[in-house]
Amino acid sequence: MCYPTMVGNQKWKIRHTEGLLRTLITEADEALAAVINENNFEEWDMLARGFEFDKNKRLTRYTHGGEESGGARKGWSIEGKERYNDMFDAIDRLRRNRNYGENLEMELNRLWLENSRSLKRKRCHLGEEEAQAEQHRREREEQFKPRFSAF
Repeated sequence: MCYPTMVGNQKWKIRHTEGLLRTLITEADEALAAVINENNFEEWDMLARGFEFDKNKRLTRYTHGGEESGGARKGWSIEGKERYNDMFDAIDRLRRNRNYGENLEMELNRLWLENSRSLKRKRCHLGEEEAQAEQHRREREEQFKPRFSAF
């Protein structure tokens, strides 16, 4: 979910199934993506299920002051910063272990390649109007440029 935005949609589209993930993103990128997902999981899960939540009582773990906040502090909590460091160290250890790290990344490449093939087959079975709508959606996705955000 996060990798195309970090790498760039076009670069990701071309290279993500060909080489190891470590050639496209750094340990820092991967750690940040993991902590962001962990931080926001509860809110995203609630939204996906169609629930609404009180925006004054955020469900994030490490931002907006975290669970213990009175709502006054913003940004990453010390727990979130420590979690980032832990995640970075874990990813670094995995990448150093050539047997496990490279095998994991090669398996990801295989899954991504298999998934992209099944999407192409699915598009072949769409009607003309659906196929055009899907193509328009993909073009918008590829052209999307997120705003820069400092950690």
